[in-house]
Amino acid sequence: MRLASPRSAQLTNSHLWEGATIEDGVVVDGAIICSNVTIKKGAKINKGCVVGEGCVVGENMVLPKFTRITCASKVAIGGESNESGFGDGDR
Repeated sequence: MRLASPRSAQLTNSHLWEGATIEDGVVVDGAIICSNVTIKKGAKINKGCVVGEGCVVGENMVLPKFTRITCASKVAIGGESNESGFGDGDR
């Protein structure tokens, strides 16, 4: 994990995977930040959020509680669309 300025980011009760970049003024509270994610200046990631591998959260963006975002394409499983976008095959 890389912090742009360790004193200006607030990280609590969260899991940050390898390669995550957290810029100035970011708040991450109770979230999972996957590998190679960039969270831009002033963004807020709320409780229960999951930011998928390689995603970029824009400057001053606020993710509501329990939001899941991914850069993956939707995957059809058994001819059905996987609306979650995670392609995890849980159907």
